[in-house]
Amino acid sequence: MKKTLLALALAAGLAGFAGTAKADIVNLVTDGDFSAGVGGNFGPAWTTSGDYLTVARGDFNAASLGGQSVNSDTISQNISSLVVGNTYNFAFAYYLAPNLESSWGSDNNLSVSIGSQLLFSESNQVTDWYVGATGSFVAESSTMALTIIGDNPSNYNYITDIVIASVPEPSQVAASLLLVSGIAGFVIVRRKALIA
Repeated sequence: MKKTLLALALAAGLAGFAGTAKADIVNLVTDGDFSAGVGGNFGPAWTTSGDYLTVARGDFNAASLGGQSVNSDTISQNISSLVVGNTYNFAFAYYLAPNLESSWGSDNNLSVSIGSQLLFSESNQVTDWYVGATGSFVAESSTMALTIIGDNPSNYNYITDIVIASVPEPSQVAASLLLVSGIAGFVIVRRKALIA
């Protein structure tokens, strides 16, 4: 009886998982690590506006925004293939450098939005090095503009490793749990049989 129940749980998990599983998490942001550009330039996926935009290159790449200007720098990209009403996760790393010249102003700002939704905003903060930010949003249309704005009068703010991916469907999570339960049950039954 136990083996039959375990076999049913395993079969249901496999069937459900096979029907809803996705091979990999797909990042909907093109060039989210800013590796496609040459020199200090942005790759073709990004639209830019501002005075002091560049891609900082070194051990890793990052967009640097807002340096030595009273105007904000902006980078943006249209994110497509969104399903209206679905939830998407986002993540990125950022570094807010200190404003080195207070007479040029005190604003040190970085904001990230998609469509009309503000995903992240920091003002007048300094980070010791790169820190991560994560969250989620609900798609309002099938294509939405990802917009990043940075302002730092005497230094730069940096952002890199931008990821937007869909949240797994509840049926996929349930199927995964059934699959794991079935496998664990078989292992337990097999161990008991070997001990006996």
